[in-house]
Amino acid sequence: MKRIIISFIAIFLLFCIPMAMQSKRNTPILLDDNNTTSGIHGYVEDSLTHNRLANVSITLLRNGKPLKFTKTKEDGTFVLPITEKQANDKLQATFMGYKKTKTSISSGKETIISMASTAFVLKEVQVKGSRITGRDTISFDLTRFANERDNSLKDVLKKLPGVDIEKNGRINYNGKPINRFTVEGLDLTGGKYNQLEENIKAKDVKKAEVIEHDQPIKALQNKTFTDNVAMNIALKDSARDKLMPTLKPYMLVGHPSHVGGSINIMQIGKKKQMMYDAEYDRTGKNLGYALNQLASYSNRLAPASLPSWVSVPSLDAPIDEERLRFNTSQKYSINHIKKN
Repeated sequence: MKRIIISFIAIFLLFCIPMAMQSKRNTPILLDDNNTTSGIHGYVEDSLTHNRLANVSITLLRNGKPLKFTKTKEDGTFVLPITEKQANDKLQATFMGYKKTKTSISSGKETIISMASTAFVLKEVQVKGSRITGRDTISFDLTRFANERDNSLKDVLKKLPGVDIEKNGRINYNGKPINRFTVEGLDLTGGKYNQLEENIKAKDVKKAEVIEHDQPIKALQNKTFTDNVAMNIALKDSARDKLMPTLKPYMLVGHPSHVGGSINIMQIGKKKQMMYDAEYDRTGKNLGYALNQLASYSNRLAPASLPSWVSVPSLDAPIDEERLRFNTSQKYSINHIKKN
């Protein structure tokens, strides 16, 4: 019986001694007087209430530069692991609502950091930005959509969200045709804005404004509801009130060869605008496209209706209409508008 008890005690000691040694190895080594340690430990408290503070940022500074970083636990304690301490090492504590505190490291014992509360005023921040929407107006910054491959205003407008341009040049916004097209607030072409789309250069435009529920008659504004959509194009300062010529020669190679071309000169400002346009064609192109009434609303008087004496039959065959014309066409147009 005695041998059994001795054997049991020996087995028990064989299991307990390694566990005790392992536990001893896992015990943190604290700072000693020889300045050789595996960690700096301590806690942070309020200087008045002596309540410990959690989530305080603790930074170890060496020669004024941050070396290690940690935060205090829920009980306000912290541990910073280091292999060697230097004489000029300091701890810096920062916490919202308290003054930034620096303290020296205590040797061989806990480092206690007392922080004093303070009130501070946040600096005023002013955020500025270009307004995108205002009431029923949506403004697009065209400089963000244009690139070096775009030649005309039409090329840029095609990229705008919700904007679709038909083959004849009519602009639709969210499926609805625009009822008024202006440049710098003036309707130079009286709704026949195809020439403006083609001849205003992409590099000269600044922004496009889409006005929903547009009512151009001031006496009726805010009094009658309309479902009209208008678009206004703003130019860059470098292009406003400047002569902007556009020359477009072209040639159709074949037998016989056909040539054509156009020249357009415009000057657009906020109070006065003008446009001179001339085009010559021998390729069968329909030059009457520039005279199409694309906007259904205009602040000008409607043109008088003229009787039609002769009707030209149309061909319903799937053939491009330009292949059916062999005429020589010329077009001249002059547009002026002035704001009083």
